[in-house]
Amino acid sequence: SYYISVSFDKPIVQVDTLGILLKTDTLLPVTPVNMQKYHWTFDKTKLSFVVSVDWTSLQDSLNYELGKLHETDSLIPDHRNLNRTMIEFDSACFQGADGLVLPKSNVMLTKKIADDFGTLQIKTETSKTSFIIQVLDSKNNVISERRNQREFTVSYIPPGTFCRFNRFLYQRRAPSELCQRAPLCR
Repeated sequence: SYYISVSFDKPIVQVDTLGILLKTDTLLPVTPVNMQKYHWTFDKTKLSFVVSVDWTSLQDSLNYELGKLHETDSLIPDHRNLNRTMIEFDSACFQGADGLVLPKSNVMLTKKIADDFGTLQIKTETSKTSFIIQVLDSKNNVISERRNQREFTVSYIPPGTFCRFNRFLYQRRAPSELCQRAPLCR
């Protein structure tokens, strides 16, 4: 998944979400982006959302189309490794409070390759039955959150990111134990 944040210098009053498109290759159809966790700031000057890219499906579709072309022209390769795609915000996708539409803009997305990232394996010991574990980055943004899981893995941590854990233990009779913090990890 990719976290996308777009800022505007004026409030946005109208959005055409069908104008937010995933463009990968000229051989593949342009499709509307499926935005998840969609959020506007109160003053409508910042939009953030999460988008998932099905790289396997895109790769298979591209290779299928290339294979068909290769059958008619052997100089066209029958496959190509796909490592990036683009989100295009079409012109007229966003309309400002002044009635003017904003110009087209793009955000490039690069395929995440496991070798380029770190992996964090977490194992906790607790007698509590109800708890939440959060993995935070150096800016206290939640990277991962798990409920009542004693063991889990967090993948695709960017290099140079320092994490820390917040372990929230819930107990019905002892509110003083609501939050216990584990030390900074590197």
